[in-house]
Amino acid sequence: MEQNLYYMMHSTHDHKTELIKALSSLNKQYAGILRRKPPGEERWSPIMVLEHMVLTERSLLGGLPEPENMEPVERTWRNKISYAITSYVFNLQLLLPVPEVALYPKGEYDIYELTDMWDENHAWLRSFITEAPRDCLGENYFHHQIAGPLNIEQAMSLNLAHLVMHEFQLSHIFMELNVEVPHLPYEPTT
Repeated sequence: MEQNLYYMMHSTHDHKTELIKALSSLNKQYAGILRRKPPGEERWSPIMVLEHMVLTERSLLGGLPEPENMEPVERTWRNKISYAITSYVFNLQLLLPVPEVALYPKGEYDIYELTDMWDENHAWLRSFITEAPRDCLGENYFHHQIAGPLNIEQAMSLNLAHLVMHEFQLSHIFMELNVEVPHLPYEPTT
């Protein structure tokens, strides 16, 4: 499990770094592009997609709690089935309605604030993975609105699939805005 956790942590960090780099570059090249929405009702601007990604990751990590305040939660068969379905849907890269109002982006942040928030998420995650007692890594401390209680590996797996899904969404948004983005979705090199 630990090796997989480190792989997902580094992979998530790489996706975050490349995405921020691409969006920052576009922001400099095309003033205001991150706040532009493609035509259509209820469409999100690129900065709103980024905000949703950061808020969702933070929610999935339980709001970055102090370790002493974390309590494991029992997982039922229903939760296991819900997790499998949620994971499958995320990997299909289907855009579905946001399950929590708190995760719906408002477009109130700029790219620098979102980068700082994302850095906080990753610092907390790195600390949890490297400093938590090893037996805690399998405990269900985390929660997804649909998938239910999760251990850190499951939470990170859903988060990574969620990031990739929204990278594809961003590439489509930029295509609709007639802006070429060579780095989306991010393809890691081996």
